[in-house]
Amino acid sequence: MRILAIDSSGLVATVAVVEEENKISKTIAEYTINYKKTHSQTLLPMLDEIVKMERVVRVVDETEPDYQFDLLKQKYDGTLLQKYIEVMEQCPNLELRKKALYYGVQAMLDAAEDGRETKG
Repeated sequence: MRILAIDSSGLVATVAVVEEENKISKTIAEYTINYKKTHSQTLLPMLDEIVKMERVVRVVDETEPDYQFDLLKQKYDGTLLQKYIEVMEQCPNLELRKKALYYGVQAMLDAAEDGRETKG
């Protein structure tokens, strides 16, 4: 069995493929990176590289950001980000709401980091 391992607990991100056979584990591909970027910016390109290194058939990313929306609304009170979160929290479709919140909030936070306005 092959296992895809991802470590994003610290500043350095690591992606590895481990093969386990007869209770013996062996690392068959590993990619470690220490850029001054967020893990959300580095992990997917790293997974692409791991796929090229070894016969990985498919990579499924089921991670979800751990946003604290109440704190973000307070921090960005009066901005487009705060209004966006409030509107999206009212969406009745749970899956659509989660995706829209995660992608939309990340895009707005990235824009704020780049110096673009998030004012409403």
